[in-house]
This record gives sequence, C-alpha cells and structure tokens, in this order.
Amino acid sequence: MEQQEDRHLATQVAVGWALFFLVKVFSLSTAILFSIFENNGFKKLLEDPGPGAAQVLLYVFLVVSLMPIYVFIVGRSKSSVWRWPSLLLACAIFILGALHHWGHWSAGERATFSSNIIDFMADGAALWLVFSSFAWARRSASA
Repeated sequence: MEQQEDRHLATQVAVGWALFFLVKVFSLSTAILFSIFENNGFKKLLEDPGPGAAQVLLYVFLVVSLMPIYVFIVGRSKSSVWRWPSLLLACAIFILGALHHWGHWSAGERATFSSNIIDFMADGAALWLVFSSFAWARRSASA
C-alpha cells in the first residue's frame, strides 16, 4: 500500500508540473493574442517579458516541460534526496510568480479581476506543486 501511495504522490507532482507548463504556455499565447487584437506592434510584449527575458523563457519552458519526466524517473528511487529539488524549484517558481503578479497588480496593470485570472491560474498551479512536492519528498523519507 505504501508503494501505491508513493506512486499517487509522484503522479500528483508530475501532473502539477504539466499543469503549470500548460498555464504558462496559455499565458504567453493569450498575451500574443491580445497584442494582435490591440494592433499596437506588440508593445506590451516588448515591455514584459521583453526580448531579453523571452530568451530566458525558453530555458524555463525547457526545465518545466521536463519535470514530469524527472519526477517519474526519480519516483522509482527509494531515496528522497532527488525528490527535494522538485520542492525547491516549485517554491522558487511560486515565490517568483507571486512577486511578479504582485508587481503587475501594485503597478495598476491588473485593474480588473479578469486581468488577474491567468496569474491566479499560475499561482494556483505553483502552490499545488509546493504542497504535493513537499508531501512526495517527505513521504519518501519516512517510507
């Protein structure tokens, strides 16, 4: 039964990473779509994330897209050592994402509830990752 619980937790973490990846791709897609509708030469995308950060996004997308594979490979191991990096990365993503969202909100760029929805989706997926990664890493240490 313990092995089944461990697989269940690993699946929750892997699904959390996949969900976070989908939300971030959706976020970028809607930013592109809204820029097309505004017909302003993609002004908002030039400001945020900007050309320099767009290069960084490629590497972030690479790491996040590979995390479900990492989780399933590490999930076969009895050691908890390789599970904690998932939690650390999830915490970093949640904190940086929440701060980024807060920065936009406090600057007045998220005036309506609907302008915050995608950020709430990303924050929720990252928070899910933090809790499920913690349970997964802690469970392996006690199993």
